[in-house]
Amino acid sequence: MDVVLGIATIVLVLMFLSGLFGLITGRPAYPESLASRLPQRPAASKDYRLVGATAIFGAIAIGLNLVNAEAADLSLTVASAAFFTISFVLYLSARFYDRRDGQVRSGWQSVRRAFQQPPTSH
Repeated sequence: MDVVLGIATIVLVLMFLSGLFGLITGRPAYPESLASRLPQRPAASKDYRLVGATAIFGAIAIGLNLVNAEAADLSLTVASAAFFTISFVLYLSARFYDRRDGQVRSGWQSVRRAFQQPPTSH
């Protein structure tokens, strides 16, 4: 359990720091050579900031879950769920440039589009 807790703590600290970097700078926390290979990326610096805030709220939610694993407190469970929900809504609010079709759309639009497309037959 200690190894899992240590790994989870490292992941949550890296998430928090990369989110903080994105929130402050409006740029990705990873190198441009990696960013250029991703199929989607935030459309503008405002969107990078939203994604950074998403990472921060997600890291807080993970941290609350780690604390809750030891304490098993209902209020920590509710707080963690609230931070995950905030993180999810912020992420869907960010606009992304999709390199595959050249379109810019929000996460909400992508979800709506995924449910509107007819299934492909093989």
